[in-house]
Amino acid sequence: MKTPNRHLIAFITFMILIPLVYFVPEIIATYITDNKLANVVLSVAVIVPALSYLIMPVCIKLIKRVSITK
Repeated sequence: MKTPNRHLIAFITFMILIPLVYFVPEIIATYITDNKLANVVLSVAVIVPALSYLIMPVCIKLIKRVSITK
């Protein structure tokens, strides 16, 4: 099966990162810590695995499924 276009993957990654980068640090600052360094480290520790192991694999499967039906 053919891999999706790199530009499409980059665009999807960008669009997924916008809400994650916007909301996750605020949630962590509200409920866990106000320390800026700890906030950044924890935010990255949440965002990167979520994007890498949960969100992007699902998106790639959806892209492949849509491209097969065309």
